[in-house]
Amino acid sequence: IIIVILLLVDHKKIPEFTRGLGKIYREIKSAQENIKNEIMKEGIDDILKEKVDKEEAGDSKSDIVDGRTKEDGTDRAG
Repeated sequence: IIIVILLLVDHKKIPEFTRGLGKIYREIKSAQENIKNEIMKEGIDDILKEKVDKEEAGDSKSDIVDGRTKEDGTDRAG
């Protein structure tokens, strides 16, 4: 790869060329991080939304804790 670069690029422009490659590499890495962060954020948002939806659905029904309902305190286990 280095030999091909030396053949295609003038030896005086190699530092400029490598700086350009470095800049492209940094931009790609930055874009990767941004995409990764967005995916994680969406996943966390979905998990939180599901949790809120479950909690809201649980509020409309009687919640069972240790075999008893919060409403009447009766034992459903037996």
